[in-house]
Amino acid sequence: MAIVSVGPATEQIQQAERLGTLRRMYWGALNDALLRSRELPPNSGLPEMISGTQLRTARIILPDGVDLKGALQEILSRNFATNNALARASLRLGINWLPSMVSRVKTYSGPAEIKYRYPDNDPVKEWLLDSLRKSSTPEGRFLASAIEFDGRVILLAERSALLMEEFWDMRDELVQDGELFKLYESAMKQSHDMTWFEFYRRLYLYLINHATRRQPAFDDLVSRYTYRYSLEQKNELQEAYNRYAARTGAQPAGFFSAQPVVVPGNRPAQAPDTLPPLRVSRFWHPFDLGRNISPDFRIQASSMIWAEDRLWFEGSVHDFDSNPQVMHHYVFAVDPLTMQTETIELPGAWKAPKSSQTLLISL
Repeated sequence: MAIVSVGPATEQIQQAERLGTLRRMYWGALNDALLRSRELPPNSGLPEMISGTQLRTARIILPDGVDLKGALQEILSRNFATNNALARASLRLGINWLPSMVSRVKTYSGPAEIKYRYPDNDPVKEWLLDSLRKSSTPEGRFLASAIEFDGRVILLAERSALLMEEFWDMRDELVQDGELFKLYESAMKQSHDMTWFEFYRRLYLYLINHATRRQPAFDDLVSRYTYRYSLEQKNELQEAYNRYAARTGAQPAGFFSAQPVVVPGNRPAQAPDTLPPLRVSRFWHPFDLGRNISPDFRIQASSMIWAEDRLWFEGSVHDFDSNPQVMHHYVFAVDPLTMQTETIELPGAWKAPKSSQTLLISL
């Protein structure tokens, strides 16, 4: 247990002045390092690294709204000598406006969490979002939504739809740069309805139909969701990929069908004379049951029982957005023939297990 003593007003003023001096020294040191880094070879990567550090710490080091706004304007306007588009995108995607951040530390009594509460600078956030939305490129509008919707693993349907629409508007810029695509795609918050899967199918078709060279970053885009597509859709995706492979020299692959892909001049390898592999004919998940269940969902395998011609089992979800954090527990009854699922939420939210202490620091 820590005991904090708050001194008289004079001592608090002195502490605030010392903290202000430390903040100015820290920010000045980063600016000096940035100037020196520009004297190094262009591929050193230091300007990008220093800019990222400034962007991540600006809200703590510059609590005054005017200073913070000016710093963000200057940082986000920077250009870099190497991979400018990729470096700028990485920098902008590093922006977050969560109310606090958590650091994990070790103490004599065990692990602990230190929660830093950011200063109240919502007017600067509104200015930033407004500036991005008014930009002439679809990138700005996508970034504004990604920043505004930050903090949730799975988005509400209307927010997910907006992100998909804005990401689609960026497709012509991303189709020729797989690394840039992968960077922006990582900012897409997941949804698990049929609109989400159909969006990724159409996006994949567009990308590989318009790519002029091989882009390995596209390969995983749809194959992760093949269980949601019909046989006709899988065949369409496979045919599109075959044309893409022939046009760009990409390695032929059978992502979407059980048919082997044969490279001309080669014979397919013969399978060993063993038992055939176990084929998965059905795949169950809880993400389209209308419960907004996040991907960290866990099944208690030991709870599975067979009764009334259905498979019964327990599952749980850790709600990281709640304060204090809680666990939601469910019982599922699944018909293995139709995959129809009955969902029973156990009453009450159970406090999540936690083995660490939490300290709250407001800056």
